Amino acid sequence: MERWKSGFDALEIFIITCSEIGEDFNNTNRDRAARENNVKFDTLVRLHARACHISSEILWLLKGGFADGAHARWRALHEVVVTALFLSTHENELSIRYRQHEVVESYKGMTQYNHYEPRLNIVKFSEEELMECKLAYEELLSKYGQEFKTSYGWAANVLNNKKPNFFNIEEAVELDHFRPYYKWASQNIHANAHGINSKLGLAEAKEDVLLVGASNSGMTDPAQLTALSLSQISVGLLNIYSNIDTLITQHVIEKLKEDIGDLFFKSE
Repeated sequence: MERWKSGFDALEIFIITCSEIGEDFNNTNRDRAARENNVKFDTLVRLHARACHISSEILWLLKGGFADGAHARWRALHEVVVTALFLSTHENELSIRYRQHEVVESYKGMTQYNHYEPRLNIVKFSEEELMECKLAYEELLSKYGQEFKTSYGWAANVLNNKKPNFFNIEEAVELDHFRPYYKWASQNIHANAHGINSKLGLAEAKEDVLLVGASNSGMTDPAQLTALSLSQISVGLLNIYSNIDTLITQHVIEKLKEDIGDLFFKSE
């Protein structure tokens, strides 16, 4: 992968830089956030860490020659970024709802797990465990309304939508223009016909071949999208407690992001 080395190196430095920025921001402001009971701070720090982790996975897939796999992982990164930016633009209460929504997902998962217990040949959750989770689930529905049980029910109140979806959240943070890229990345996840005929790894193929392993093509789009998304969530994190230092850091992030795109375009 010598062809892409300069781009890979720049992306790796960028990921490390954003990770260190997140760590420093957390260490500097953790005590203040605890005093203020700032759940939004803690939530965005955790989402930023997840974004850095996914970005590292993408980099390794790219280095291994799996551009389509990297593109699929960017889809997950985009979801994390959109969620984080949406939470960052609202009050602490929304982050509390977001965190409490874990109970809803847990209850759904436990009931589904137990439903298939005979066919999976597994040890199912006990009645006591299921009842404990169910009580917490029903308490939240009583507090927030029946719409809270939907997949994005934690956002129903602020969106004034009883059954919001991810696209609604994208629109709210004005990142819905990434929808074509999101749908494109989804082709590497879902079993649709387009996904078996269109591959980033075959972008330079001169004839009809089937890709079953690594490839030296198609690295630019997933790499550039990763740098863009990671810059978005890093800047969003720094805006929680903004000062002159964070503004300078944001400028550095933007410059590094632009350099990555240029390097990959040159390699392509």
